[in-house]
Amino acid sequence: MATPGGTVTIQDLATGGQRRSIGPGPTGTDVQRIALTADGSMIATSTGAAPSRVWDANTGEELFSVSDADTAGRWIYDLEWSRDGGLLAVAESGHDGAVASSAWSAGRVVVVDQSGRQLSVLPEEPGYVMTAASFSPDGELLVTARRSFRDDFTDSAVKIWDWRQAQLVRTLASSASNVVWDPTGARIATSAHIKGIGEVWDAETGAKVATLEGTSIISDAAFSPNGSHVASAGLDGTVRVWDTETGVQQTVMRGGTTLFHAVAYSPDGSRVASVDDNGLVRVWALDLDDLIAIANERLTRSFSADECRQYLHVERCPDA
Repeated sequence: MATPGGTVTIQDLATGGQRRSIGPGPTGTDVQRIALTADGSMIATSTGAAPSRVWDANTGEELFSVSDADTAGRWIYDLEWSRDGGLLAVAESGHDGAVASSAWSAGRVVVVDQSGRQLSVLPEEPGYVMTAASFSPDGELLVTARRSFRDDFTDSAVKIWDWRQAQLVRTLASSASNVVWDPTGARIATSAHIKGIGEVWDAETGAKVATLEGTSIISDAAFSPNGSHVASAGLDGTVRVWDTETGVQQTVMRGGTTLFHAVAYSPDGSRVASVDDNGLVRVWALDLDDLIAIANERLTRSFSADECRQYLHVERCPDA
C-alpha cells in the first residue's frame, strides 16, 4: 500500500502486520501507483510524474528507473507486470514539457525487462494519453486503452498489440480507459470512466461476450484465476462479482460511503482485496466455508432454520 512521503508499505494479509517499507521516493511526493510481480520479488512504483522506479521487494533496494530521452515531462497512468514478472509495461501521457500547454505529443507504452532495458515503445496518436495496459498470459501480446487528453471519455479506444514488433493486431469496439486480460488468455475486460458499465470481450475474435451493468463508475476490474468471474471496484462504495460468460452479477459487497479504486483476487480465487480512497485495504471472503466460519466467529447465537435457507442456501443448518 502507498503511504504519504513517497514510501510503500508491504503488509502481511494473513496477520495485517507490516513486512517492509519500500522507498522513499523523491522528497515531498506520494506514491500513487504500485505493481508487484506475481512472485513478490519486485515492485514498481510511480509518484505520478515519470520516471517510474522498480525496487527489490525483499531488500528495499532500488533496482532501476524506467526512463529514456523522452521521459521528461510525462505522466504515468498505469504500471503492469507480465505474469512471469519478466516484463513491465508503463503507460504514459505525452506532452511537450511546457507549463500549461495544450500541445500534447503522443502518449505511449514503454515495455522493459527485469533489468530496465527498453524492449519496445508502443506509440499513440498525438493528443491522447495511454491510460492502461495488460499483458496476455504468455506475455506475447499487450492490450492498451487510451483517452483524449481533453478528458473526452467517449473518444477512447482499446488496442491489442504485438508489442515486440510494435504492430497493432486488433482494435476492440469499446470506449474504455481501463483494460485487463484474464489469466486464461480467452477474455479481456474493459470499463469506461463515465458510466457504470463494463464489458467482456473475446480476445481472439474481438467479439463482445458480456456487458456488466452496474450503478456507478467502475474504477478497476480483476479476473478470477480461472477467468470465470470478474470483480469490479465501484465509486459507489461497492465491490461486485460478475459471471464473465453471461454478465450476470453474482454478488455485491458494500463498503458504506467509501469509494473503491482498486481490486484484486487471491491466487486461489477464494478472496478479493479492495483499496478505498482512504488507503484502507479490505479482504472479502467469497468461499462459502470461509463465510460460515466468519459468521460462526461473530454471531452470538446459532442460525435459525430460515436464516440457513436464506443465507446458506441449505435446507438444514450445518451441525455446530
